[in-house]
Amino acid sequence: SSKNKGREKSKEYWQAKCKAVRAVLAHAKEEQTLVEDELRLLQIQQARELNPDRSRKLNGQIDASTVELESKRAATVRAQRAMEQLEKEFKESGSPQDWIQEGAKTE
Repeated sequence: SSKNKGREKSKEYWQAKCKAVRAVLAHAKEEQTLVEDELRLLQIQQARELNPDRSRKLNGQIDASTVELESKRAATVRAQRAMEQLEKEFKESGSPQDWIQEGAKTE
């Protein structure tokens, strides 16, 4: 018998998939926060810097951090979309909601 793969996915499958996507999202958010903090510190330093050479150097670091932050934000958005997509697929599969609730037992 050919099983409908979408409906026959196990609790373990969904939990593993959810755990993986949540881990990616958590990592993306963490990386984004680190760069945001770094950027904030650089901006504070820059605002207090009186030496023009050091000020220029800080400007360069701020520019680089700003570019990096955009990339980290994009990664977070991609991870959030992946999570939404997975939740949508899960909902459409008709599986019990408690399978993938945060903090649900994974044993």
